[in-house]
Amino acid sequence: MLKAAVDDQENCSRRQNIRVIGIPEGKEDTNPTAFMGSFLKEVLGEETFIDQPVIDRAHRTLATKPSPGKPPRAMLVRLHYYQTKEMILRVSRKRGQLSYKGKKIHIFPYHSAALA
Repeated sequence: MLKAAVDDQENCSRRQNIRVIGIPEGKEDTNPTAFMGSFLKEVLGEETFIDQPVIDRAHRTLATKPSPGKPPRAMLVRLHYYQTKEMILRVSRKRGQLSYKGKKIHIFPYHSAALA
């Protein structure tokens, strides 16, 4: 019972998070939060957002940096508004295959392993 309550709290705290897979390493430079705002606007289209989406924080997953030729680490993004997350997921599903500078991009909701 306690495990279920912890998982529920964990998923509640992650409800505004997305996981973005496929962004080449180093593209975010020193400010991943600012990069992700412009990235989402570019990938999903200028018409999707009136202004850049409000992002609380963004970072790569905590795995070690991959060697050249290996897949890049995923980016985890915490959006300020839940509605923005839902709109991003809806638009990315509608568009199908997304790309950024010739690389395939995938956007998923970010939940705990138990829920996923």
